[in-house]
Amino acid sequence: MKTVLIMLALQLSNFVFSQSSSNVIDRRGIVGHWDLPYNSKPQKELVFEKAKEGEMRWGKYLVLFEDGELTVGYSAPCGNDNNRFRDSGTWTYNTKSRKITFSIDVHGRGKVFYVKKASIEKLILI
Repeated sequence: MKTVLIMLALQLSNFVFSQSSSNVIDRRGIVGHWDLPYNSKPQKELVFEKAKEGEMRWGKYLVLFEDGELTVGYSAPCGNDNNRFRDSGTWTYNTKSRKITFSIDVHGRGKVFYVKKASIEKLILI
C-alpha cells in the first residue's frame, strides 16, 4: 500500500513540476475530458473544467486522447441528443509555443488556440 501511495505522489509531483517549470505545459497536462460549464456566458477564452469520474454534466465538451484523437460534442439535460452533436478529429500540440491545433472546429471558435493555463481542474484556451 505504501508503494502505491509513493508512486502516486511521485506521479502527481511530476505533473505539477511539468506545469510550473518555465511556463511549459506538458502535453500530458491537457489530455482528458474537459467540459465548458453549462449555460456559461460567451467570453474571449474557452474555460474548460475537468470532468469528474461518474459525474453527469450537460453542455459542450472536449475530449483529448493521448494518441492525438479528439471528440467535440454537446449533451443536453434531457438526454435526447447526447450523441447527435458529436464530432471526431485529431489534435497536435507544440509544447514550446503552447499552440494547440485541431483538425475540426471547436464549438464554433476555430481550430487553432494557445493554451493559457492547464491544471488538474482547468484548461484555458485563447
